[in-house]
Amino acid sequence: MPKESKGTVQKNQVRKEYIIEAALSLFSEKGFENTRVDEIAEKAGVNKALIYYHFESKDAILSYLLDEFLAGVKIREMDFIANNIIKAIQEGDLDILPDRMRFASEEALAKFMKEMRRNAEEMLDYILDNRDTVRLMLAESLKRGNNQMSLFQFVEFMEQKESNPMYRSIRDADNDFTYSGAAMISKFFFSILPLLNFAAYFDDYLKVSSMKEKDLRSDFMRAYMNINHYPTQGGDLIMTIGDPFTLPK
Repeated sequence: MPKESKGTVQKNQVRKEYIIEAALSLFSEKGFENTRVDEIAEKAGVNKALIYYHFESKDAILSYLLDEFLAGVKIREMDFIANNIIKAIQEGDLDILPDRMRFASEEALAKFMKEMRRNAEEMLDYILDNRDTVRLMLAESLKRGNNQMSLFQFVEFMEQKESNPMYRSIRDADNDFTYSGAAMISKFFFSILPLLNFAAYFDDYLKVSSMKEKDLRSDFMRAYMNINHYPTQGGDLIMTIGDPFTLPK
């Protein structure tokens, strides 16, 4: 097979992006099942054959959208783990117990809490930027009930398995690293799902509330950190959900 020129490769990549954008727009507007490949081709301004050149099927486009979104989440989580959790362990500032993070000093704890909030804000921005994908993922997860679009792929980020790079990287830094089932439940239902739901209903809430985007985001983050914050004891960060009616210090 003749090798494609650099210009052809770039043109095909641009067209692939058109296909992805068109598919996401139609999936979000009409639903996955109600969208035909012909409609994607028309909206993207390409012929149907080109879609099948890049993707085996409509399902493959759906998988690509989800994989790209989850990859972005993983990158941000791994960055936080490397620059905050692992670094703190290596410097002797942190020891992770099944139900808490034990810090060597109040200063180390305060620094970690500050970085945790920064990470939450960056993750919120990323999820909001991809809210069409989030809406699609939530809708298809409920409707189709198949593993391809299951929200529980987020639980895999926390699984204590060698195949999980997040777990493995922390375990390599702290040999007895583990966490409780309650910590996993809290992370999924009180940390991950609120971000996804906020992104999914962000535009609708803007309409009914008449709020500005900046104000809505700011108010949500304040509420999110309030409900999702971890209580502290001395130099320990307790990995359970705190009192939602008590503001973080």
